[in-house]
Amino acid sequence: MFTMLVEKGTLNAVLAGSRMQYREARGDWFAPVLCVLQPVALTVTLLEGHHTAPDQRIPVLVGAVLTSLWSALVWGAGGMLRRDQYQGTLGAVITAGPYSAGLVLLGRALGAAARNVMVVCLTSVALAAYLGIMPSLGGLPMLFLGLFLVLATGSVIGLLLSCLFLVTRHSQHLSGALLYPVHLLGGLVVPLSMLPAWLRWPSSLFSLHWIKEILVNALSGGVLAGEALVGSVALTTVYAVAALRMFSHIQQRSRRGEGLDFQ
Repeated sequence: MFTMLVEKGTLNAVLAGSRMQYREARGDWFAPVLCVLQPVALTVTLLEGHHTAPDQRIPVLVGAVLTSLWSALVWGAGGMLRRDQYQGTLGAVITAGPYSAGLVLLGRALGAAARNVMVVCLTSVALAAYLGIMPSLGGLPMLFLGLFLVLATGSVIGLLLSCLFLVTRHSQHLSGALLYPVHLLGGLVVPLSMLPAWLRWPSSLFSLHWIKEILVNALSGGVLAGEALVGSVALTTVYAVAALRMFSHIQQRSRRGEGLDFQ
């Protein structure tokens, strides 16, 4: 699995996958709408009628933005392979021509995540200006680190969801089952202090929860929390390993002619 990450042509394979996903996503308007309308609606609703200081608005803004990104990943990047199956191109994706199929899929996930992250960032800048939130110069390195982690974890989450949705007959139900529990228990828009103590632990398994801490500290002038950095990097790595193993299993079954569960 890991040998493909160092094989010759790695960069070309990833770039080819990113270009492929970008062309496919040009006609998709749903995920970008989620990355614009949802964070605006959540931020305005959560702050409506509350005269809060900028440092109290920051967690609301960051949480709303990351929640919208999660929604876009579930409904957008998560359906990549399933859409390939519907369009009859799944076989070509699995063989992937001259490149490793896993690397091409990784590139596609990166392309989908980059598109959503770019739209979310533009929306965030507009909301931050409206709310009077301005990061300090000292917090910019931490802010860029947080954005890089958002892109990385968004890519591997999209990769994992895409493989997961492919091997089940009930992907639509699964997407809903994954979407709303994260909204409630992920520590993004619902403060963990509002949850019973026994319901707070699931947030520690969600990388965007830790990335939220990094971004909030960056915007509020705090210091980089080592626990948040380790948590986000470790969970992103776990997601990536799980996704690549699952895709390798899909490839092997397809090449043996066994088919997939939903077929």
